[in-house]
Formats: sequence, C-alpha cells, structure tokens
Amino acid sequence: MIANGSSLVSLISDKAYDKKISGYLHVLQDDSRRRLYAILKANLLFLFKSEE
Repeated sequence: MIANGSSLVSLISDKAYDKKISGYLHVLQDDSRRRLYAILKANLLFLFKSEE
C-alpha cells in the first residue's frame, strides 16, 4: 500500500474527525509482545508507542 504521509498525519491530528476506538493493544512482533496505543479513524489503524 502506498500512502501519502502528510494526509495520514492530517487525518490522525484532525480533532473534528471522531475516532472510533482508542486504547492500548498488545501486538506480537519479532516473537515478543509490545504494548502500543492504537487509534482507529476512517477504518485506518494507527499505532503509537505512547498516548502522547
């Protein structure tokens, strides 16, 4: 999938566009589990190291 990075940044930071779900997810990566903050907007899942 090819994405326009600036469009994704504007979507995730748009306060007027309601997020559907937000919270922490435990993701399996490289044979270990990581706790990441996730936000679902416009059917796109964004993962971050922390909520800030």
